[in-house]
Amino acid sequence: FKQATEMDPSSARAFAGLAFLHFQNLMFRWTDQPAESSAELEHAARKAVALDDKDPGSHIAIAAAANIAGQQEETIAASELATRLNPSLATAHATLGMFLALAGRPEEALSALEKAMRLSPRDPDTYSFFRGMALAHLAAGRFEEAIKWGRQSTQRRPDFPFSNLILTVAYAHLDRMDEARSALGNLLKIAPDFSITNFRRMSAAVDPSLAELAFDGLRKAGLPE
Repeated sequence: FKQATEMDPSSARAFAGLAFLHFQNLMFRWTDQPAESSAELEHAARKAVALDDKDPGSHIAIAAAANIAGQQEETIAASELATRLNPSLATAHATLGMFLALAGRPEEALSALEKAMRLSPRDPDTYSFFRGMALAHLAAGRFEEAIKWGRQSTQRRPDFPFSNLILTVAYAHLDRMDEARSALGNLLKIAPDFSITNFRRMSAAVDPSLAELAFDGLRKAGLPE
């Protein structure tokens, strides 16, 4: 994506793609320079919008930058704008659903995610749609439903850490501790340095009650601080 922005500095999609990868680097702790990645994310997202403010991908990039900055309202507003710009784009609805769930608005999140699945039932990113469904049910305190969707997500993408995180928390709150520890073990195989402290740093834009629910479940399952 960096090469693409250099070859075509007028490509909004190249900058949006670059922004999304910086977002992934920060979310999955793939970078040892988080401040630099945050700055690059912000720059690339704003460049994408400046180049094409009608491309939903540009606004998804802005939503990602706002999420990392802990700006919950801006995150959701940018995601909603992406869905209005292209109502048929499943990724936009799924992104909105994920951020609504993180904001503690589970019913709205489920509506957006269900729309994403209707629009693209065989999407390569179906695992992330299912992860969003699991997160929304977790936010609503429906732990059995969270487990159902979390399992479907891990079946499609076993190496995706956040699905295992949701399973860990849901199992722990149901006092199914063997299954909680198993899900936590899978999470730590994927992200060996994951801890409560690291997770807290990633939770700036998460609804406080959802964050505490997650921290409590992870502690019960044995995740170190």
